Amino acid sequence: MISRPQSALTCIEMTDHIQQSFHEIDVPFLCMIADEDVVVDNSISEMFMTKSPSKDKTMKSYAALHGLLCEPSPLLEVIEADLAQWLLSRCP
Repeated sequence: MISRPQSALTCIEMTDHIQQSFHEIDVPFLCMIADEDVVVDNSISEMFMTKSPSKDKTMKSYAALHGLLCEPSPLLEVIEADLAQWLLSRCP
């Protein structure tokens, strides 16, 4: 069984790896950020948008706290609709 500290460490290691690989990420991606987030540093998301060579990158910002998919209605529906539209617009 994985402990909470191990899970947190894995998340930190994963974000460090992604941050070091920004310049290699050239697949389409959607970056959704919460304006009022105190857990995640949104400037890193902006750096990701700048440094990634991807030609298909989208950033969406919401007046929300950390957990975008845990926001109350009606904001949750807006977030879900944006996510679905982004995905569907890239399906053949």
